[in-house]
Amino acid sequence: MITHLNGSLVYKEATNIVVECGGVGYSMSISTITYEQLPVKDSKVFVYTVLVPREDSWNLYGFVNKEEREFFLLLTSVSGIGPRIALGILSACTISELHQIISVGDLVSLVKLPGIGKKTAERLTLELKDKVLKIANVSDSGLQSTSTNMMEQEAISALMTLGYNKKSAEVNVKKASKALGEDAGSEELIRNALKFAMS
Repeated sequence: MITHLNGSLVYKEATNIVVECGGVGYSMSISTITYEQLPVKDSKVFVYTVLVPREDSWNLYGFVNKEEREFFLLLTSVSGIGPRIALGILSACTISELHQIISVGDLVSLVKLPGIGKKTAERLTLELKDKVLKIANVSDSGLQSTSTNMMEQEAISALMTLGYNKKSAEVNVKKASKALGEDAGSEELIRNALKFAMS
């Protein structure tokens, strides 16, 4: 099992790289997350890898960090999601965004991802919702913070739709958020922000 490679980046393109180690070049598929964080060609590079054996080939996939590799392994454990679709998902959104989408069961956002239909989205949420919390560098407190920020943005948009300017909407949503605490739902946040705006 090849778990990582530490060598020279001899070839680099948006979906594929070649890393040379000890005179051997290892070709691997990558996501845009990895591509954007790679050094320039002919530089030293360290990548985490996953080797996926098939009947007719052995395919290697590369990642800049363990967290992305863990998400790749989780995604491919779900029926209907192969390595290519998993890389497409990792290329379509950031790790933190994907973590949030799965954790809150956001099916609307999931079906917008490449290769994901409604049934696959439901399976993905059901099977991975608890598992994503165990991935390193992600905590419950971080999740709460992201969720709260999303609700605040939703509430700000709602107030702006009702005719309030952005600054006023932001101020009153912050007041409502502080008064209600982190357990408040988005509808409750909007109602209370409106009360502050009208007072």
